[in-house]
Formats: sequence, structure tokens, C-alpha cells
Amino acid sequence: MGPTQLMFFSVGISGVMGAVSANGIAFVNKKLIKARNMDDNRLMHARKRAGIETLLFIVIFMFLGIWTQHPLDAFYRMSIFTVLFGIGITDFYYRIIPNEYITAMAFLALIMLLSKQSQISPLNALAGSVVGGLIFLYPCIKNQTVGGGDVKLCIAAGLNVGLGGLLASLVFMGLLLLIYTAYKQLIKGQSILTNMVPLGPVLATSIFAQILLMDIIPNYARFFI
Repeated sequence: MGPTQLMFFSVGISGVMGAVSANGIAFVNKKLIKARNMDDNRLMHARKRAGIETLLFIVIFMFLGIWTQHPLDAFYRMSIFTVLFGIGITDFYYRIIPNEYITAMAFLALIMLLSKQSQISPLNALAGSVVGGLIFLYPCIKNQTVGGGDVKLCIAAGLNVGLGGLLASLVFMGLLLLIYTAYKQLIKGQSILTNMVPLGPVLATSIFAQILLMDIIPNYARFFI
């Protein structure tokens, strides 16, 4: 099989995996919500929304299939995107971040570290998880402006992107929240300062952005240390 044929084969397989993962994570979300005796009606997909989510997965998976050189790298990035997407959905609709997703993130980070395919060292991953937990632990205990799920997500994020990547994720998250706040107040005329904003979707987006940026710009996260 020539290089061109191999590329088209990889793109095709990645697209199929994206479609399967989009439907798979929707199924897992429903199971996790039902297991917690919560109403899963909020997760019911309108046909248009389900199509958009599936298309999003296909496009991202195809990009990852082309961009990444090592099969394990592609598997990791596809898997972590799927998990982070699940986190964003459950936290947005139910204000919870299931422990199963946090465990999956930690497991994926461990696979990359043990296989030596991770872009960060074990020490960097440990530092990121510790600092991430400490940053969110204080507001969680003091005034509960963040939830326990956010603390665990930040710990798992540190294991995946290291200290520099974690700090970059938090900066990026702050910028997204600032844009969202400005949109609500200036365009919609609504204030979100009195309501607790789910951080899961924003932080999950920021974490995946850092993983991609670490691929595109090697060592860029060091600027945040």
C-alpha cells in the first residue's frame, strides 16, 4: 500500500471511529446518569444536534488520524477527546463530573507515561496533578465556588498535560469564561455572576486545546511555568 493509499485508509478508519465514538459516549452518558438515579431526558438528542456531534467527532478524528505519527498517539488523543466531551456534557446538563471519566483520564495518562509516548515527564505529570488539586481545593472548601468534580478533573488534567500545560489550560479557561460573561451581559443582558457556571465544559475544552498545542508548538507550555 502506497503512502497516498495509506493516508486515505487512515482517514477513513479515523472517520468511522469518530462516528462510533460519538454514539458510544452518548450511550455511556445515559448509563452513568441512570446509575445515579437522575432523569436522562436532558440527554435526549434531537436529530440535528446528534448529527452535529457526530460530524464534529468525525472531523476531529480524521484530523488526528492524519496529524499524529504513532498509532498510540492517535488512540490517546481520540480517547481523551471522547472522555473530555463526555465530561463537558454531563457537567453542563447535570453539574456532575462522573468519577468514571476521571479514572479514564488518569488511566490514559498512565498508559502514555509507561509507554514513554507522553510529551511530559512523570515528575512533570505529578507536579501538574498536585498543583491542579491545590489550586481548586481551596475555593471548593472555602466558598464552594467550584465543585469536587472540578478538583478531580484538574488533578487528572495535570497528569495528562503536566504543570505548564495545566497552567496554560487555566489561563485559556479564564479567557473563555471572560468572553462568555461579556456575551451574556452585553448581548443577552444577563448576569452570570450570581450563578455557578459549570467549569467542566470550559476546562475540558481548554485541556484538549493544550494537548493539540503541545503537538503543534513543542515545549510551548514552559512559558506558563
